[in-house]
Amino acid sequence: MPKRKCIFNDELQKKYPFLRSGKYSWEVVCTLCSSTISIANKGSHDIQEHLDTNKHKKWDQNQASTSKIDTFFKKCGDDYKVRAAEGTMAYHTINHHFSFLSLDCTMDLNKLIFSDSSIAKDATCNRTKATAIVKNVLSPLSTLQIMKDLENIAFISISCDTSNYGATKLLPILIQYFDESNGGIKTKILEIVSIPNETSDSISDLIVSKLDHHNLTLKCVAFSGDNCNTNFGGKDRLGKNNVYAKLKHKLQRDIVGIGCPAHIINNAVHKGCDIFSVDIESIVMKIHNHFSVFTVRTEALKDFCEQSEVEYSKLLYHSKTRWLSLYPAIERILKLYEPLKHYF
Repeated sequence: MPKRKCIFNDELQKKYPFLRSGKYSWEVVCTLCSSTISIANKGSHDIQEHLDTNKHKKWDQNQASTSKIDTFFKKCGDDYKVRAAEGTMAYHTINHHFSFLSLDCTMDLNKLIFSDSSIAKDATCNRTKATAIVKNVLSPLSTLQIMKDLENIAFISISCDTSNYGATKLLPILIQYFDESNGGIKTKILEIVSIPNETSDSISDLIVSKLDHHNLTLKCVAFSGDNCNTNFGGKDRLGKNNVYAKLKHKLQRDIVGIGCPAHIINNAVHKGCDIFSVDIESIVMKIHNHFSVFTVRTEALKDFCEQSEVEYSKLLYHSKTRWLSLYPAIERILKLYEPLKHYF
């Protein structure tokens, strides 16, 4: 009568996890040295004899000295959550136009408020680190997302305007395009760079270099900017010493020049108001100055607002050099027209 063969069962699998079932129930395959072992006669003793062979010992040593692939990947534990919290704080700060200086206090305050949180305890995102996150992580990510969105966009317009930040002259470069699948007209900040001056050469060279850098040169069909001589050479757009003319020359094709329509409309309305018998801007400024620093007058106006059942709102300041402030100031006066009429 033939002897019953030993088979590879769950008990042996648990004891030797590096083994797997072979072609037959009485065969096993060693995953370390790729050897096929018959355990038909002696069962676990056959396995032990295999473990004592030089071949298996050699492969076992190699396996022990080789790092597993999962050691090269970090698990999404608290460390990952801490980094995510730091990035979120940096984004929150710039999204709401807070100063990076506020983070020096905020992070320490979070540790006190959320004392039972390991994430709040380990998170460090003061001004220096937040600045690095914004410049080296969020900004490149934002640019990458814009480039991805532009893959299926055929045409863009580019616009810019300089602004002084202390002794630094900044030039934001914006692009505008129509994206039918994502809500229509989009305006995105491509880059914000510093320039040494505001000459047409500096601005046009910088615009062209940024278009080339982002592979957008062929897609640019229009330039938009303020109506100053540096950008367009005057209202007749004559001459070649302006940004618009130099962009056309450097791009070697004609592009559409778009001045600031809001400024044009403002100038037209301002000129039209000359036929009035009163100076609108002067009235707006005088009404604001009458109440701006006088508590007694302001309290009296609040009383008239209460009597007229109109919610009080602070009168807005208008500066002639900040012409966009005129409309909100007029709108606020019209809102408080009845109380103001009773006051005066």
